[in-house]
Amino acid sequence: MRSPRKEQGVVMIASIMTVMFIAMLSTAMLMQSLATSRHQQNSVRGEKAVQLAEGGIDAALLELSWDGDGIDNDFDGTVDEAEESDGIANAGLGGGNYTTTIVDFGDGSYDITSTGLFQGIDRTVQVSAAIFAFPDTPGAVTLVNETGVDGAGINFDGNAMTVDGNDTNPNGTAGAGTAMPGIAVFDDLSVSDIQAALRFPDNVAGDGGDPSVVNVSATSTMTLNALLQAADRFRSIADAYYPQETNRINNAEFGTPGNPQVTVIGDQLTIGGGSSGSGVLVIDGDLEIRGNFDFEGLIIVTGRGNMTFGNLSAAGNTNIHGAVLVGVPSGTSLTGDLDIRGNIDIWYSEQTLNAARAMLGADLKKPAIVSWRRVLPNE
Repeated sequence: MRSPRKEQGVVMIASIMTVMFIAMLSTAMLMQSLATSRHQQNSVRGEKAVQLAEGGIDAALLELSWDGDGIDNDFDGTVDEAEESDGIANAGLGGGNYTTTIVDFGDGSYDITSTGLFQGIDRTVQVSAAIFAFPDTPGAVTLVNETGVDGAGINFDGNAMTVDGNDTNPNGTAGAGTAMPGIAVFDDLSVSDIQAALRFPDNVAGDGGDPSVVNVSATSTMTLNALLQAADRFRSIADAYYPQETNRINNAEFGTPGNPQVTVIGDQLTIGGGSSGSGVLVIDGDLEIRGNFDFEGLIIVTGRGNMTFGNLSAAGNTNIHGAVLVGVPSGTSLTGDLDIRGNIDIWYSEQTLNAARAMLGADLKKPAIVSWRRVLPNE
């Protein structure tokens, strides 16, 4: 039989052990809580450092936007002054600061690195940016094609069709600009294919004679990649965007000569009824024109979306003053895809293209971010 004194000793030891266990558990929980709190604080500081770094990126983009290009660190209106550096620093911004450097490649493209520092935590963001240039329009209709495109099945039917590269104002008077090809392409095989497809060669006029179908690969800066990049940039500044489920619009108005706009269609588009527009129209699928359509400015048919090639089809009374760019990827057959017939007139017009450039104004001067990455702390 255990004595009461021994039982009291056992109880005391058990109590002490329990108190020690609770103390150890409390200490561990407190340490875990402190570690979690420190982690959360560091996470918050890190996010604020990222925000500061992104603020430096924004400051750099604003600086590069001044007069369209160049570096104006002191914002006095003069870019690339001899005493200016290619860096921006800001101290005391919300308890932190950022330091940003710009590498100017001289061709309208830039690398920007910005490091934000907040309460001992720093984070770095790097971006590549480029000044957007209005795309080259070497013809009234330009097939921005790569090699390997089969153009034997192109349909240019109907004596009412006109594709004219001679500069023409929207009111029908002759413009003062240089004559361009009626149809511009980028290889000799496409020239012969299109010329063979023309039932009425005299209806395609402009530089290079009748029919005016010219290989412009030696003189034009346009490429399929440049066309797609232009479409992406126009999408980023679009006044109106129609998503992919939109594929037919009747009696549409895509801007007016007094208020031109950038309109982007996310997929195939059929234009019906009496429709009009002015500015820039980007179609990421097929373009089919039914009914009457009048447009002043630039039309880009990318050939993306659900279709493999941008289909330019018209069978109504259509008047386009400006230029049309059609993307044609390699390995594509044009059979049934370039179909111009009916009463369609496409006139190259510097007046309407210049109006589109003027409409965009500062948007053409603001660098677009091409790529963005956050540099990890151990990089």
